[in-house]
Amino acid sequence: MAAGKTLVKGRIVEYDLDAQTVTIKADDGKQMTFVIEDDVALFKLDDRLYEADEVKIKYVVEDGKNVIKEGGDLKGTKPGC
Repeated sequence: MAAGKTLVKGRIVEYDLDAQTVTIKADDGKQMTFVIEDDVALFKLDDRLYEADEVKIKYVVEDGKNVIKEGGDLKGTKPGC
C-alpha cells in the first residue's frame, strides 16, 4: 500500500456521482464518506459498483475529508471490479 494511505473495508450505503462521493458502512460498523478525485474510481461507481456491494478503499485525509486519489484505491470484492 502506498505511504500515507489507510485501508478500510465495508459495504456501499450510497453514492452521489454529481457530488463525487461514496458512503460506506465499514466492517467495524462506522459509516464513512469519501470524496472521489479520480475519474476511473468514479466510473467504477457508475458502471460496476452499486449499493450494498462490498468494497476496499485506500484513502488519505485532506482538510478533514476522506479522499480517494486514484482509480485503484476503490475496489469491489466481486470479480471484475
